[in-house]
Amino acid sequence: MAKFFMTHSWHDIVFVDRLYTDLCAHGLGGFLDKYAIKPGDKISKEIQTGLEACEVYLPVLSHAALKSDWCDEEIQGALTLHNTPGRNHRPQIIPILIEDCRVALQKYSFLLTRLYIDFTQDYDTELEKLLRGLGVTPKPKPAAPPPAEPPTPKPDAPIQTAPPKPVSAPRAPIDLEQTYLDAMEAYHFERWDDAAKKFRAIVAQDPNYEDAAIKLAELERRLQIADLRARGAAAMTAKRWADAAQCWQTLLTLLPNDADATAQFAEADRQLTAQIAEAQRQMQLPELYNLARKSIFTKDWQAARTTLDLISSIDPNYRETKQWMERVTAELWKLAPRTRIGNDGKEMILVPPGEFVMGQVGISDAPPHKVYLDAFYIARQLVTNAEYKKFLDATGHRASQHWSNGQIPAGKENHPVIYVTRDDAVAYCNWAGARLPTEAEWEKAASWDDAKKVKRVYPWGDTFDANKCNSSESKIGDTTPVGKYSPHGDSPYGIADMAGNVWEWCADWYDENYYRNSPARNPTGPDSGQYHGLRGGSWFNLQDGTRSAVRNRYKPGNLYFYIGIRCAE
Repeated sequence: MAKFFMTHSWHDIVFVDRLYTDLCAHGLGGFLDKYAIKPGDKISKEIQTGLEACEVYLPVLSHAALKSDWCDEEIQGALTLHNTPGRNHRPQIIPILIEDCRVALQKYSFLLTRLYIDFTQDYDTELEKLLRGLGVTPKPKPAAPPPAEPPTPKPDAPIQTAPPKPVSAPRAPIDLEQTYLDAMEAYHFERWDDAAKKFRAIVAQDPNYEDAAIKLAELERRLQIADLRARGAAAMTAKRWADAAQCWQTLLTLLPNDADATAQFAEADRQLTAQIAEAQRQMQLPELYNLARKSIFTKDWQAARTTLDLISSIDPNYRETKQWMERVTAELWKLAPRTRIGNDGKEMILVPPGEFVMGQVGISDAPPHKVYLDAFYIARQLVTNAEYKKFLDATGHRASQHWSNGQIPAGKENHPVIYVTRDDAVAYCNWAGARLPTEAEWEKAASWDDAKKVKRVYPWGDTFDANKCNSSESKIGDTTPVGKYSPHGDSPYGIADMAGNVWEWCADWYDENYYRNSPARNPTGPDSGQYHGLRGGSWFNLQDGTRSAVRNRYKPGNLYFYIGIRCAE
């Protein structure tokens, strides 16, 4: 016997109890929350289990049910299962109508396209229809008891007779000829609803009058097609893909070669398939979340990170995923080495994950705002001419413009490479197995004091000191060897030359208004632009241009005597 599942509003529990009892009396097994869910059970889990196990889904539809979020969730869940590949369209869906709520039911057009059982009519008749639809033979009704003998009236009692029941007058016959002419006029002027109404009245009185029955069939088909198109389009607009697919599929049974309906059905079906796949992915979330927590509580940080990454790919806002991700990431970086050697032999410094204040009050670096960054490594030193020469020899990339015959200027092997475009900088970083830092990464590495949770104006503090960097105040008028001002001019993380000497290319496109709408986590700049960002100031700039928050920009193809490279990972 088929197993059934009933969705209902508690406002309709009297009817639902009666129907459930009658179905069970005919040998059918079913899920009704009132009986199936016990104290202490997890309601959502039991309902999902009941839906997955049932063969027939019986949504009991009333105005109250159609307003219920819980009923909506169960209806959508049943539809998802019905359309899931491999389930052979199980459960079968049989709508149960107990109130005339067909107007409100428009939001579930996929239910309207199914033959429903109309319990607004005679209960016993509709129960028989439902049972036969479930493959069950209705039990014979018990014979009615013989009518009781009327009591013999007392001799002196007046005989009382019941007043006769009023008999409704028969509907007055219509003037067939006049109605037919009116119907044809409406038909001619394409007032389809009016024409159908008049032809319907004619056929009700005389099914064989003229061609009224043929015209009525044509009009009802036309109206059905128009209704399906309208409901299909509305469902597409509202992204109710299951409803849309049902409408277009039904329309194609009427118009098999309709190009628009074919295209619309294909799109709705594609979206529905994606929706079902996403629903299946969502169903994995509770299990994955528990797996991640087990790994966290056993301090298996790498396993926890792998599982949390998978959860984030499905729903980054699921429960406490973001908070756990921050905790796990922080724990993993505690295990990471403070420094490492990059592929080009340069020392890379770890900048741990966390929040910092980006920007300062000014022109291009306002407003100050909090930004969270994942951990990253950044090179302690700028790329030198000698290191850039190794890259050129290994790759055949073109030499810096001011090198004579491809040779490093004498005595400047340990100076930062200059006259490099942004493409040159990217090419070097790729060769070194690294990348350019984002503006946010660069600024945090240059200015943030993690121990005190404060931002510095310059890498070493809030007061400018010409003895700690190579700026215009130094009167040198050229680049200096990398690390010349280390450690006194280093940032809180021990990174050198982040004020003065040369500007440094960053990964971001530049937008002077970007901070006003910048993401709060791992900002990477605008998607496109005319300029790329530069940071750090140079020997050519006065002290204000060497502040850690100052922003600059150049076209990516430009090269200058004060722009160099620093890598990040």
